[in-house]
Amino acid sequence: MSHNSSLIAALTLAAGLGSTSAAAQQPGRYSFRLQSKGMEVLEAGVEAMGGRDAIGRAGAARIRARLTVHNLGQGLRPDAEAPPNPPLIMALTYDHASGTAVYDMYQPDTATQAVARIVLSPADTFFYNRAANRVQGVTEPDAIQIILRAMHYPPAFLLDAEAHAASVRWLGRSSTEETSHDVITYVDDIGQQIALYFDARNDLLARAEVIEAHPQFGDHTVGVTFADYRPVGSLRLPYKVRSLTAGVPYTEAEFLEVDLGVEVPRDLLTRPSGADSGPPITGNHPMPNLDATELGDGIYAIFNATGGYNVMFVDLGESVFVIEPVISPEVTRAVVNEIRQTVPGKPIGYVAMTHHHFDHSGGLLGFMTEGATIVANRGDADFIREVARAPRTLDGESVPDSPPTIEIVSGKRTYGSGSRTVELYQVGPSPHVDELLIAYIPSLELMYVADVYNYQGQVAPAGEGTLALADKIEELGLEVSRIIPTHGEAATGEQFWDSVRLAREANR
Repeated sequence: MSHNSSLIAALTLAAGLGSTSAAAQQPGRYSFRLQSKGMEVLEAGVEAMGGRDAIGRAGAARIRARLTVHNLGQGLRPDAEAPPNPPLIMALTYDHASGTAVYDMYQPDTATQAVARIVLSPADTFFYNRAANRVQGVTEPDAIQIILRAMHYPPAFLLDAEAHAASVRWLGRSSTEETSHDVITYVDDIGQQIALYFDARNDLLARAEVIEAHPQFGDHTVGVTFADYRPVGSLRLPYKVRSLTAGVPYTEAEFLEVDLGVEVPRDLLTRPSGADSGPPITGNHPMPNLDATELGDGIYAIFNATGGYNVMFVDLGESVFVIEPVISPEVTRAVVNEIRQTVPGKPIGYVAMTHHHFDHSGGLLGFMTEGATIVANRGDADFIREVARAPRTLDGESVPDSPPTIEIVSGKRTYGSGSRTVELYQVGPSPHVDELLIAYIPSLELMYVADVYNYQGQVAPAGEGTLALADKIEELGLEVSRIIPTHGEAATGEQFWDSVRLAREANR
């Protein structure tokens, strides 16, 4: 199987038929028995879907579906359901013989121009954002989780498992009150172990999953479920597909049309001419050279720690106070290293987490292992404890020796003294999240805020979150001359209030 095909296979967009080795030649050996039983289950699954010959004759498939993507880790509360985005129309054209797939997204009101496209082919793999007119290459294997959501053609799993017959193993039968599944596993070209669950009632593939590491969940499963199988030509294919992370729905697809024997549009397989070239999508956060900027006596900011992400820290004298635990363990290590170089010899005593969203809590574990006290919202405390005790055997991350120390901000809490005083305020509920902390440094009239205000270089009418924040600032009587948002550029107080004024005038 080719280099690109191995990526596609991991995402269920696999190429080629593999050999189906006969039943074990040495049945007395346990491994051979497990492999033989696994192949029996796999072959039954192939037959239930229409058979190997029918799958081969089907050629390329075009699937049109209604797709809902949930904002994982972005709920109003840690225990709230992930809020869904407005539905999109997905069009997937897949040719397992050549290992080529074109994965398009359309707004529901138009099907003429894709708003985004993923192309996977032996020659190239890239992501195209039409709105930004930007194209980005996709590298393997780091980007697997990003494109894992594209798994919408289950025959690809079966073909890939057959191509790796030597690694196929029977795991057993998994039973619930509703049904039972025969479970096998195999290892693909890039060493990823994939588990396949077959419905014991009809031998159809019901679920596929892998085990991965996650900053908040720790060791967890990422997979896809298949349901509502219907006849399509000589095959049986699912019309309802869901992808899940740690059991939480991430995408839900309802098939509208399925056509077999189509041609892959060759003009879509090359990168659009005239498009801007963005950085490769690797699944890892880009790590620029971090450089702390001193804003005042003992008060610092690290701008663009990764992808426009800003962090602040204050030298309290005996320890350092950090504002926001950044987005991932990798970024945390880089930030901690820069803090140590800027304020040598002092431990990180505190880190304030503005709210639980995944892009604001991904680096929690690193600060816990530093021994920092976590300053947070009351409703986020259990979430923080869950992050601390999540199992972690895959990513090599250190885990704290003891449960984290958590200090709660319900109204106002103050740290430091004099010009290095840091005030934390609870400004929720907000349209963005039920509980939200902001940091305020009186000596600089400086506010650090996450998500509800993002300055992108120009003043625009404020959204609901910014208006709610403005009401809180007025209620608290804070004088704000400068704002550092978690995402985006620093702004002046004048720019913030101009944005608020435009929105309030428009709402009159």
